[in-house]
Amino acid sequence: MIKHAQSCPVSHQLIDENVVRLTAFFTVASLLVGWFFPLAWFFLLLDFVLRIKATHLSPLARISRYLMHKVFKFKPKTIDAKPKQFAAKIGLVFSLALTISIVLQLPYLGQLVLVLFLTAASLEAFLNFCLGCLVYQLLVDIGVIKLPKDPKTKRGLKS
Repeated sequence: MIKHAQSCPVSHQLIDENVVRLTAFFTVASLLVGWFFPLAWFFLLLDFVLRIKATHLSPLARISRYLMHKVFKFKPKTIDAKPKQFAAKIGLVFSLALTISIVLQLPYLGQLVLVLFLTAASLEAFLNFCLGCLVYQLLVDIGVIKLPKDPKTKRGLKS
């Protein structure tokens, strides 16, 4: 049975789920704008590279954090970061595939990737369902990804 990946203690790092969801919404918006202005997809690729490097460098995450905390004044809803970080890496792969499809003029590949990317980002933004987190949990369950050790007990964290 697959456990809900967002609630499992797989790391000691926490992130704000509200910020993640708003960032996913901006990702959806960028993908839709990119349908008419493909340069937006290049921006999205850059944003995901920065997001993987350090979340605070991502323009979309910075805007989301500012809006959630300063404008809307939402209280942070913290969740484990690891599954979301894994999902962001999948987003980077999708962004790279979109960019490659543009550069190599492969419209069918681009359309397929766009539909998959839009679906995953929309699920996160509108339904709070992280498809990348589900994949992460599956990989943990079958042993492809090893969970870090709990520094207090020296045993693996449970998923």
